[in-house]
Amino acid sequence: MPNALWSKVEVIRVLLLVRNGFVNEQQVDKAITKFVPQLGRDVVRVRYEISTDWVGDPAIFFRVVLTDQAAREDRLGKVTTRIRAALRDKLKPFERWGLYPFIHFRSKSEQDSMKEESWS
Repeated sequence: MPNALWSKVEVIRVLLLVRNGFVNEQQVDKAITKFVPQLGRDVVRVRYEISTDWVGDPAIFFRVVLTDQAAREDRLGKVTTRIRAALRDKLKPFERWGLYPFIHFRSKSEQDSMKEESWS
């Protein structure tokens, strides 16, 4: 989310750059590919899509597949909180690219049964 130190003008400028297609998707992909291993062994894979959210703001939608062990009820909250914080606070998609992050999770066994291509 925007830093409190950002002025409205700075936020609007970043949003206009993204909306007008000035996000370098190769840079985004390279940064995410480099960053994902830092998420640890609980993560099987991360996929993402750059699009707009329901109000038309530029966004990045992360799809994170977790190991079945990480998705157990006794671990899920802690694991997802850690991964959300890492993606938002360390990768910094808004500050770097003007993209609001949305993060969704699924276990490996859930994905294996659903076989949804966008998560593979």
